[in-house]
Order: sequence, then C-alpha cells, then structure tokens
Amino acid sequence: MKKVLLLDIENIHKTEKELLHLLKTYACVYLVYAKSPVTLSLDALIKFSPFVVEKKLVVIKMPKIGKDAADFGLAFLAGQLSIQMDKKNTCFDVMSNDGALEYIVDLLKVMGFQATQLKTVIEQSREILKPVSLEEPTTVIPDVEQFSQRPHLVVFKKFCEYLAKIPTNKPTKIESLKNTIRTKVQGEQIDENLIFSLLMNYKIIQKDDLKVIYFEKNLMVWANLVLPEMIENEKKKEQVGQNQMLLPIIQKDHTSFDLENIRLTLARRLNVAAHLRPKYVAGFTLLLKQNFPEQNAEDLLNRLEHNQWLKVNQREIEYSPRLLMP
Repeated sequence: MKKVLLLDIENIHKTEKELLHLLKTYACVYLVYAKSPVTLSLDALIKFSPFVVEKKLVVIKMPKIGKDAADFGLAFLAGQLSIQMDKKNTCFDVMSNDGALEYIVDLLKVMGFQATQLKTVIEQSREILKPVSLEEPTTVIPDVEQFSQRPHLVVFKKFCEYLAKIPTNKPTKIESLKNTIRTKVQGEQIDENLIFSLLMNYKIIQKDDLKVIYFEKNLMVWANLVLPEMIENEKKKEQVGQNQMLLPIIQKDHTSFDLENIRLTLARRLNVAAHLRPKYVAGFTLLLKQNFPEQNAEDLLNRLEHNQWLKVNQREIEYSPRLLMP
C-alpha cells in the first residue's frame, strides 16, 4: 500500500530532522503553504534535493497569502491526487490539527480511499506544555528599609512599572529584554545584568531557552507596590545635606592648599639676606603681582597677614619666621 502524506506545515511545524523522517516513512509527502514557517539550512537543502528530484517531496506555494489559503490548496491537491492515484493501492494521511481538514478526509473516503487525519503531534506537544502554564512561583517583597539601603531596588521597581504598562508588547527574547533594560536605566549607573538577575530572583520572569516567560501576577505585585515617599525624599535631603557640609570643607581645604603653595613660593623668593627683601608694602605688593598675576595682590596681602605670616606696620613689612620656612 502506497502511503501519501498531506502535511499542513503552517499548522504543525516540522524540523529538518522530522521532515527527513517523514520522507523515509511515506512514499510521497506534499506540502502546501502560503507563508513559510520553516527555515532550512544549506545542509538540509542538499539532503532534501534527491527527494524533490524523485518527486517524493512536492512543495507548493500558494500564489496569494490569506486566511486558510494553505487549507484550500490542500483541498484542491487532495482532489487532483484522488483522480490520479489508484484507490486500491493508495492511502492518505492528512497531518493537521485544523478541524476543517476533516472534510478533506471525508471526501477522500467518499472517493474510495483509506484516509486518516493525524493530530497526535500537536496533542503530544500540548501535553508537554501543560505543566509549564500551571506552575507560577510566588515573589518576595523586601522590607521597606532594604529600599533605602539598596537604591537599585527602587530602579528595579520602576522598571516593573514600565513592563506593567505594556501588557501585550513586552520583549520576548532575553537579548531584547536586556536592551530595553539598558535603555530604561540609562543614567542610573546600574548594569542591565543586575536588573535582569533581579527579574529572575524575584520571579518576574523565567528563562525559556533564548526567550523569557513573564509571571504577570508577580509583575503586578511589584508594579503596584507603594513605597513611602520619605525614602526618596530623605535620600535627596541627605544628599543635599552632605553636599552642603562638604562644600565649606572642600573650599577651606582648597584655600589652605593654595595659600601653602603661595607661602612656599614666597619662602624661596625671600630666603635671602634680610636687606634684600622688600621692606615696604609697595615693593612687597609688586613682588606678589609678579609671582601671582592671577591673584588680587591686596587681598593676598590681607590673607598672609591674617595667617600671621607677616605684619604690616604702617608702610613697612615685618616678616614672620613661619613665612620663611622652606
């Protein structure tokens, strides 16, 4: 008995290996498609070419893409084959999970052929997938204090809010999800891998090969989580307070550093015989202008005197030993 397979490839996707197995099982395999659901490698083309040449594999593309286009093509093909083939020596298998193709099977039987619709492939795959959809883990919410101690949790919560706003258009691949994270947390100085790990750890997503599965219930728990406004406000206040406290310290240190550099420069200039040092304010002011042109000479003179490195006595300068120390 010659076995012929009519395969609804758009309804039941097949791998290269599975197609090769079918070609060894059936005398002829007919594929009709409107939009190709299969991508073949070059190695596969070489393997399939002998079957195509011997017409054991016949591939027919519909001239137009439309709803049920491939189904109509299979129906037409079944009618043509029923005329060409011997009903006593030929049986048909129609592999599809589409209930409408039962009419093709019934018509082939009316024409006197043995015909069967095969649905087992999809039914088996559904049985495999059933447990996955039933199991949804429970997420854990950290204590409020953790959000102030670990600022990246606040960024993570905001990203969950973003995902919750796009219920039908979330990234489905791991790489595209990481790209989205990178875009959304830009400027937060947080690596996208950290946010991705948190999505895994808090059971928002689950990896499925190169794709991700979302647990919507857990996502909504995090998206709807209300954090005390004090957390962010206190952080801002604390940062502002720290900046205000540090500013005068930084300014003081910077000023002290500048003055010490000025003192060292003056010590090198003034470590000469006493009679060679500028005696009067005018001469010392000129020395300051020559060595520190970016400074205001009068202000600098006042600062030196304030630090007790020198003393202005009417028009004369009295130098302190502290100013002259190398």
